[in-house]
Amino acid sequence: MRLIDADLLKEKIIKDMEFLQKGLGKDAKYAHMASYSVLKDIDAQPTAYDVDKVVEHLENEHINCYRPGDYKYNNGIDKAIEIVKAGGINE
Repeated sequence: MRLIDADLLKEKIIKDMEFLQKGLGKDAKYAHMASYSVLKDIDAQPTAYDVDKVVEHLENEHINCYRPGDYKYNNGIDKAIEIVKAGGINE
């Protein structure tokens, strides 16, 4: 499985629809219908990655496995939570 940015994909499809409409004239109606079907299918897909559930799981792990004085472990869990909340994007 791979994660994609569905919103960016939808933007690309919409731009393609606009391009097709300019070039296809009356046949653009069918291209639009097909494109809207694809957009609808994208929206119907389940979420593959739920950030809130992952963060909740890490926070529970932090509470259940808290190790007094083990700053490396505790800081590691905190850092993992930050990374998940940021979506893996370096800030």
